[in-house]
Amino acid sequence: MDQLRKYHVVEMSGTTDASGDAVVNSGETNLVGQVEMVLVEGSAMTDTADLDVHAVYIGADGSTEFTDEIVNHEDAGPATLLPIYPRGFEHDAAGADITVATSTKVTRRFALAGCSLRVTVANGGNTKAFKVWVLVEV
Repeated sequence: MDQLRKYHVVEMSGTTDASGDAVVNSGETNLVGQVEMVLVEGSAMTDTADLDVHAVYIGADGSTEFTDEIVNHEDAGPATLLPIYPRGFEHDAAGADITVATSTKVTRRFALAGCSLRVTVANGGNTKAFKVWVLVEV
């Protein structure tokens, strides 16, 4: 019997400042699931736009903590619609990469365990609009 999958879409949009930089937070907190896909609409951004997506957690002392980058795309502009299917490497208890017999590293989707998301753009061009959708399997 096939299991019914449920998805949630987190939508973030912003405009770069005069230096081509921007930081946009999802506004949603307590996201739980796995990142299936990130879709970027950066048609107004320059060719050298660097777009990053992080999961953001708030520490016990109220500090902001980041996980590994879910997306680190060095050339997100000028993409009309750029789909990205991010994966991370699996690790053993000691932190070493897990590999299969062919020495190929095993990958997995990024897990979200009660966090928000943050998009950071650098070198995107002066006052350029962009939009990011993150598809989360819940």
